[in-house]
Amino acid sequence: MDSPGSHSGSGTATPTISSLDVRGLWHGQVVTRGRREPRLKLSEKEKCQLWQRELEIVMANRRKKERLWHQELHKYQVAFLEAEARRSDLYKSLRELNKLACGQDSSAGSGHRIRITFDSLQRFMEEQVRTRLKQVSQVSVQVALLKGDLTKLKSRLEKREEDFLDANAEGNATSQVNYLKKHLEHEEVKTRVEDNGKVLASLRQKLDSNRRKLNRLEEEQQHKGTRLEELKSQAVMLEEDLTRLSSSNSRITSHVNQQNATTRRRLQALKDNSKKPMITVEEYLKLNSKVQMLEKEVKRWSKKADTLRC
Repeated sequence: MDSPGSHSGSGTATPTISSLDVRGLWHGQVVTRGRREPRLKLSEKEKCQLWQRELEIVMANRRKKERLWHQELHKYQVAFLEAEARRSDLYKSLRELNKLACGQDSSAGSGHRIRITFDSLQRFMEEQVRTRLKQVSQVSVQVALLKGDLTKLKSRLEKREEDFLDANAEGNATSQVNYLKKHLEHEEVKTRVEDNGKVLASLRQKLDSNRRKLNRLEEEQQHKGTRLEELKSQAVMLEEDLTRLSSSNSRITSHVNQQNATTRRRLQALKDNSKKPMITVEEYLKLNSKVQMLEKEVKRWSKKADTLRC
């Protein structure tokens, strides 16, 4: 049973754990950690101890893995239950929404039909808004209370610091004088900071007002520039019209003068040749109509020229 060549006691039944060197297990020899000389053989008691230790290690690892698996399973079960609850809530909301869309009252089991109006929807939305506003007001009240508590704590802390400084200042005259100097310096610095803040605020207001004035002046300047361009273009057009009207006026004047000269020559010829028959009535009427047309045209162009000069 304990012979070195037998494989029944020290063969494959010996466990392979991390604290053993298993190179000599087939021959019943092992080298434990920390030992350099191999032992010839393990006794049955040592083999049982090693086997028991290996089993304890394996069982401990298995229990640890099972515990981790149970934890993961519990997480998955909780997540599954939450998903099922959300799914049931979703289905319930979907059924209520379908009933509401179909116009069926969910409280009545007999399939009573209701009519959804804009007023009911508006009331529902107003209730939702009031609920949200109530929650917001509660949160704002809590924030205000927390701010008040924080202010009280700050005041208490400042009072404690002042009391501590007062107590230290009352110790001796030198510390009291130093405390008063520091207090005065602090007050002066605080006053300077406040004055500088006021001056800075006034300067910012002046800067904003000057910036607004500058923007307004730039807009006015731009508007005046565009108006000036328009007036220049109108002046160019009026000059062109004036040139055209003056040329037309000169042409009409020359034509009128020519007609007057022709008329004078004819009258002079009539006076000189009194023995000859005078012009006919038709010729006189034609000449008179031409003269009237020319006078009207001269008056019209004169009015246009006067308006353009103004």
